[in-house]
Amino acid sequence: MNTIEVLEKVAEEALISNERRLVVVSSVKSNEILIEFAKKYIEEMRKVPLNILVAEYDEDTKLRELSKNLYGYVTRIGFKETENVMGGTWDLLIADLSHQLNPNDIGRLVETIRGKGLILFAIPPIKVWLNSLTEFQKNLITYPYKDKDVRQLFKQRFLNSLINHEGTWLIDEEKNEYWGKPRMIEPQAQRKIQLSESGPLSLALTQDQSEVITAVFEMIKLNEPQALVIVANRGRGKSAAIGLGIALIADYAEKANKRLKIAITAPQYTGVKTLIEFIIKGLESLGLRYWIKQRENNIIMIKTRRMKLFYIKPTLITSISADIKVVDEAASIPVTLLLRIVNSSKRTIFSTTVHGYEGSGRGFSIRFLKYLKQLKDLHVKEINMFAPIRYPENDPVEQWLYDTLLLNSEPAQLSEAEKNASPDICTYKELNFNNINENILRNFYGIYVLAHYRNRPEDLATLLDAPHHFARALFLNSNPVVSIQLSEEGGFDSELTDLIYNGMDIHGHIIPCRALWYYGFKEFGEMKGWRIVRIATHPDLMNKGFGSKALAELTKEAIKKNLDWLGSGFGATEELLNFWFRNGFYPIHLSPTPNPTSGEYSILVVKPISERAMKVVTKMNTDFRLRMIEMLHDVYFELNPRLAYMLIIQGLESVKIVLSKSQLVRLKGFITGRLTYEVSADAIRNFVKLYLLDKSANKPSLTIDDGALLVTKVLQGKSWSRIINEIKVDKPKDFLRSLIRKIALYYEI
Repeated sequence: MNTIEVLEKVAEEALISNERRLVVVSSVKSNEILIEFAKKYIEEMRKVPLNILVAEYDEDTKLRELSKNLYGYVTRIGFKETENVMGGTWDLLIADLSHQLNPNDIGRLVETIRGKGLILFAIPPIKVWLNSLTEFQKNLITYPYKDKDVRQLFKQRFLNSLINHEGTWLIDEEKNEYWGKPRMIEPQAQRKIQLSESGPLSLALTQDQSEVITAVFEMIKLNEPQALVIVANRGRGKSAAIGLGIALIADYAEKANKRLKIAITAPQYTGVKTLIEFIIKGLESLGLRYWIKQRENNIIMIKTRRMKLFYIKPTLITSISADIKVVDEAASIPVTLLLRIVNSSKRTIFSTTVHGYEGSGRGFSIRFLKYLKQLKDLHVKEINMFAPIRYPENDPVEQWLYDTLLLNSEPAQLSEAEKNASPDICTYKELNFNNINENILRNFYGIYVLAHYRNRPEDLATLLDAPHHFARALFLNSNPVVSIQLSEEGGFDSELTDLIYNGMDIHGHIIPCRALWYYGFKEFGEMKGWRIVRIATHPDLMNKGFGSKALAELTKEAIKKNLDWLGSGFGATEELLNFWFRNGFYPIHLSPTPNPTSGEYSILVVKPISERAMKVVTKMNTDFRLRMIEMLHDVYFELNPRLAYMLIIQGLESVKIVLSKSQLVRLKGFITGRLTYEVSADAIRNFVKLYLLDKSANKPSLTIDDGALLVTKVLQGKSWSRIINEIKVDKPKDFLRSLIRKIALYYEI
C-alpha cells in the first residue's frame, strides 16, 4: 500500500471504532502528503466540514499556507499557543514536528481530538530528523556543550512507541515502509447520557460528571466543615462538572434568598477558564441573570442577584473569606498551601489531574488525602472520574500518550520485607538512558510523580536529551527507591567568568551565576559542581533515611571525581530545610520574592567538597546570614520567622558582634525588668544577632518556636498583637524577656 492508502485504512479504523488514531509521516514532502490526504478524508470519507486544528513551529512554515484550501473550520496556531487550545475539541489535527518536538505540546494537542478523529504528524526523513535539533533541544545546550552533544533519546522513544502501540502508525514515505498494529474492534456508539431534560444536569455527558455536579451542589446544604476532592485523568470533564454544580448552588441561593460568596483559584488563570465557561452555561440553562467582570479579556468575576464568584491567586485565597473555595489543578500547588486553604474555609473543593501533561496528581491524591483524613471534624469526600468525555474508554491513543510521556508511571511495588529494610543494604547506581530497561525508567520516574513534584513531559525529555543532565538512583534489590536528577554546573574559563560577573546570564548554571552576581567570587565560577535538580524517595520508604543515604553516596562519588561542590535549589519549607541541612548543605541565596503560585521562597544550598570550595562557600554563607538579618525588617518582612531562624543559624563559622557600653547597660535593664523593650530595642537586636551568628557548640539551644519569636519581633519588627495572632504566644513580652535572660546567662551579661 502507498502512504495515502495506509492513511485511509487507519482512518476507517477510527470511524468504525469511534476511537482516535495517530499517524506520523516521514518524508521530504510530509506536509504536502498530509494535506492531500486531509482533503480526501474530509470530502470523501467524512463528507462534512470538520473542525481542524493545524499546528506548526511558526507562521513561516509551509503547513499554514497548504492548509488554507481545507474544507472545514480551520484553527491555525503556533506551538507557543498550545496552552490556548486546552479545553477545545477538534476532529482532525495536522502538526509539523520538523522544527519542534516539545512533549508538553504533544500532550496538549493530542488531547483536543475527539473520538473518530485523526492526529497526523509530519516529520522530515527519519535519518535527517534524528541528526538535527528541534528548538526544544537547542534550548538544552549550555556551556561547555555543543549541538553534537545533545542526545536524541526522546525522538527515538517517540518513534519506537509508535511501532509498539495499537492505534499508532509510522510511515516512512522515502522507503515506502510503514509500521503499525491494526486494531479492529466492534463498532462503539458515542456515549451520551440524558440525566435531566433541563438545567445543569442536562449538560452532563457521563455518569461521573453527574455525580460531581450533585456532590458540589450538596455541599451547600451541609453546615459542617467539608472537603470535596475530585481526581481524574485529563479529559474527564471535572472542571466542567464543578462549574455546573456551582450554577446549581447559585440557583439554590436565589430560591433560598441567601447571599453566597465563592472563590476559585488555580496556578494560572487558564486553569479556571473551563470552570468559568461551564458556570455560565449552567446559569443560562437555569435562566438565571448574571453579570461578569473582565480583566484583559479574562472573566474574573460572575455575579447573580445572590451569588458572587471571583478568581483569586492561590497565595491570596487563604486571606479572604468565602462560603466555598475551589482549587482547580491542585496537584500543581504545594501541600502546605493546600492545607492552609482547607483551614481558611468551611467548604473546599479540590480538583486535580491524576495523570496529565500539566502535572501529575498521584502524589497529591496520596499525600494530601492522607493529611485531610487526619484532620478532626472535617468531612472528606473523594470522587474518582474515569469516563473520558471526547473519546471512548480504553482509547489507544490515550494509552500511547501516557506510556510515551510516562504520565502514568509509578514506583515499583515493594514487599513487606522491603518496606522495612535498612538503607544500608541498598546499592547506588548510575543510570544509562541509552540502554535503560523500560520498567526501571518507569519506576525511577514514577517516584517523582508520587513525590508531588510538578512533573511535565518536558522534564522527561530534558532528562533524556540534555547533555549536562544525568541520573543516579539508590536501588533496593532490583528496584530504584531514591531517584536523583543531576545537572553539571560551573567550570567556566576566565573570559566567561568575567562576562557572567558583569551580568550575563548563562542557561543551566544556576548556582555559579548567582555566586558571581551576588557575591563576586570569580573563583567559584571556575569550580565544578553538580546541582541536584530533583531527589525523591519511594513513598513507602520516606522519613527512614533513604534520601540521606543516597546523598551520602553521591557525596562519595563527587569526592572521587574531584568535584568542588554539590548544591540544590527548591521552595523553602521546614521539612525540606531540615533534610538538606541535616546532610551538610548550607544556604547561600534566598529569592527576594515568593513564588506567586506556591507562596514559597526559592532557596539555594551548597555542600562544599573541596578545600577551595569550603573557603568560598563559608564566605558566601556568612554573608548570606548577615544579609538575611539586615533584610528581615524589609525584603523578608513576610517570610515565615521559623524558616528565617533555620536559615540564619545554619552557618559554617561564627560572626563576631560587639555591643557598645550603653547597649550593654540597656540590655541588662531589659533583662531585670527595669527598662522596656522599646527603650532597649537596639541593644536586644545586636544581642540577638550575636547569638544567632555564634556557632559555638555549647551555647544554649532554643526550640524553633523560641527562635521564631526572636526573629519575628526583634529582627522583623512585627507588632505585639500580630505576634500573638501568628505565633500563638499569650504574653510575648514576658516570653521574650525570659529568652533574652536565658541567653544572657551564657554570655555572662
